[in-house]
Amino acid sequence: GIQKSNWPVSPVLAVGVDHISRDLNGNREAGFVGVYSLGFIINLHFNQLHIYPKFFYDGLTDMKAHAGFIGMKLGFGYEI
Repeated sequence: GIQKSNWPVSPVLAVGVDHISRDLNGNREAGFVGVYSLGFIINLHFNQLHIYPKFFYDGLTDMKAHAGFIGMKLGFGYEI
């Protein structure tokens, strides 16, 4: 993935391939899917404390169907 962390608002882009196994309406299938994540991180700095809220959309596609979810993660850092 790519992340630019010294901007006030940093873009996030990640792409890759994963293997899944799922059961849809009684039909089992397994195979490779494309996965991706799009979003942004807000970089908040208070003296030595760093707070990083991340807002993103994670998705996967196997060219027949598409699924994904919207999420938020919160990161903390402290410089010693």
